Amino acid sequence: MPEALSRQIPVIKDLTRAMGLGGVEQDGVESDDLLASYAWALAAKGDEVLVVSSDKDFAQIVGERITMLLPPPTANPKLGWRRLDRAGVVEKFGVPPSQIAAYLALVGDTSDNIPGISGVGPKTASRWLAEHGSLEGVIAAAGSLAPERFREPVASSGELLRRNLKLTTLNLSLPPPASEPAPARPDEIYALLESMEMRSALADARKRYGEPELF
Repeated sequence: MPEALSRQIPVIKDLTRAMGLGGVEQDGVESDDLLASYAWALAAKGDEVLVVSSDKDFAQIVGERITMLLPPPTANPKLGWRRLDRAGVVEKFGVPPSQIAAYLALVGDTSDNIPGISGVGPKTASRWLAEHGSLEGVIAAAGSLAPERFREPVASSGELLRRNLKLTTLNLSLPPPASEPAPARPDEIYALLESMEMRSALADARKRYGEPELF
């Protein structure tokens, strides 16, 4: 991790917790798995869950009680914030949430350094999964896949694809963290922002939380 980034993380933790946002950490556990398992547990209790992220992995947990909120893409900010329900996942990726992990195993995910099958794009992957139902179904049908040029690469990449699937499948069996919402602590927020000379952010914070009380 770059030093400039590592120095920011403790400050981000202090600031977000002063804002009353829960912070959950667990050694040896991927943050994606931790968030997904918590979202899954909350939905199972009957809560409505909104996952704010551009990470494609989370599309696999979208369902009746879980939706995603995608931030505006850097390359096209005019798209604005977009909310994805199950129908939105199908429209965006061409597959339902239950097939997202297999879809990512085929096309790859550069943000997580997961290589897919070279040349296989979203349309090809979604068509194969629609025709064959699962990643194992695609591998089993390697000899008859279209376009024909992908038959040998898929046939010879079974282990890679299975490994990819393990990496793209979120772990939903983690125990939910013991984290309760806490009230915001404006004085701590102001002190942190003042110490970093973040004047605009400090002015915004005072508008949101009010001026500190004087005694």
